Amino acid sequence: MKPLHYLLIAAVATIIIMLILWPSSEPYDSSAWKKTIAEKDERLKVYEQRDKERLEKIKSDSLQSIKNKEAYESNVKGLTSTITKLKANPKVITILKENPEVDSLVRAQDSLIAEQNLRIYSLEKEATELRIDVTELNYSFQQQIAEHRAKYDVTVAENEKLQKELQKKEKKSLGKILLKVGEHALSGLAGFVLGKAG
Repeated sequence: MKPLHYLLIAAVATIIIMLILWPSSEPYDSSAWKKTIAEKDERLKVYEQRDKERLEKIKSDSLQSIKNKEAYESNVKGLTSTITKLKANPKVITILKENPEVDSLVRAQDSLIAEQNLRIYSLEKEATELRIDVTELNYSFQQQIAEHRAKYDVTVAENEKLQKELQKKEKKSLGKILLKVGEHALSGLAGFVLGKAG
């Protein structure tokens, strides 16, 4: 074998050894990032479960409130009917005319009942408005959560895409470095061969 063959074999062996021993760039360790994402996903699931439970409680409370209101209205209607019949009774009319104190007492109680009815109506109206406000607020939070979730998903996808691009660039830059080493080895070999030939 000629010395040229030895040099070619040495250059190829050098390149192979460099490829084997060349420190590969470590890919970006995304385990911490993925762990954070998993933790946030778990928190979102907990929040979504709490929201479902709250909505069920609101529905249950609303149904119970409606049942209570219907029972109350039924009782009031029955009692009002009884009072109207009693006030129409001739004996009661006579007692009220003969006893002004009793008549004043009955009128004061009627006024008190009317005032209480007005207050109950006002409180029911406020409670209904608050229920509507809470429902709208919950809907608004659900929309905000959905928007944040969408942004979060886009960010996760974008980060994964950027990580893949970074890995591709690192592979390309390693290839360029090896190409330069190969060029230098071959040019050195060619210079040596030409120097020997000349």
